[in-house]
Amino acid sequence: TQILDSVAKYQREHFINSHKGRLAWFKKLIQPDLGLFSYASHIIGTTHIMFSYLAQDTEKVSSLDPNVMTDVSSTGYPIAYDIGKYIARLYSDLVLPQYGNFSGSCSYTLDDSLVQSKDVISGEYFRKIFNGPLSLQVSYCLMMFLSFANFVHYMLVPICVGGSYPLFKLKYLTLYHLSTSLEKLSGFYYPQGAFSETSKSMLALILKDKELRSIRSQLKFRNILVHYSLDEAAITENKLDAKSSLFGLVEHYFGGRTMEELGIMVDRQLARVSGHLETWLRTPLASS
Repeated sequence: TQILDSVAKYQREHFINSHKGRLAWFKKLIQPDLGLFSYASHIIGTTHIMFSYLAQDTEKVSSLDPNVMTDVSSTGYPIAYDIGKYIARLYSDLVLPQYGNFSGSCSYTLDDSLVQSKDVISGEYFRKIFNGPLSLQVSYCLMMFLSFANFVHYMLVPICVGGSYPLFKLKYLTLYHLSTSLEKLSGFYYPQGAFSETSKSMLALILKDKELRSIRSQLKFRNILVHYSLDEAAITENKLDAKSSLFGLVEHYFGGRTMEELGIMVDRQLARVSGHLETWLRTPLASS
């Protein structure tokens, strides 16, 4: 939340407080300072979130000059370059050996006309969504969580052909960390009385789902997917099955369920959590 707060302040300084002169007060009044990006009316990102990726920490945000937008490109280029190298490595190691060509792994089925953007005044916008004026920090975080879920569910999944391991891993880890982040958010702000009644009920609705809890119950499975190591897991190599998807790890950690069955559960929960977050976004605010 500190990084998002700093990014929000940076964008206000650049877009709003940079206005000078006789009509500055009027320009500041109507000047948007937040961009919303959506696909088929589903929010997939904001300029706050994009900036937070570039910022990395609050100290880096404070070092940006609000009057020099070249800071954005100079900061973003090395990050984008490294991401491109990483994607190229994944493609050469994982996609080419399995499919032989890019068209075999991906099919661009997205409708470009459904990609939209909208500029809003962040102070007004965030006071009307999610948790409202009780805690803008909560709404900042929830917008980031919703963007993560929607980007994977509505943008990445449709263009991937088949049920590849990299896609399964991406969906599982997105859902896992989305769930744990919502729980941490609840644990941090609930004792402060920062939640509206709507927020309390929506958090309970999302987090108390039995299937979601079962998916995120296996920390050791998550650690294997992230760290590619069995060192801290309660399983040894002689228990792995080279003929099974993911070498039998899913069956071991999820009571005999196959990777395909777990994948269906993950898809179902991604859609469910995304749907509840969007409902929350659009629900009229209740009193605290």
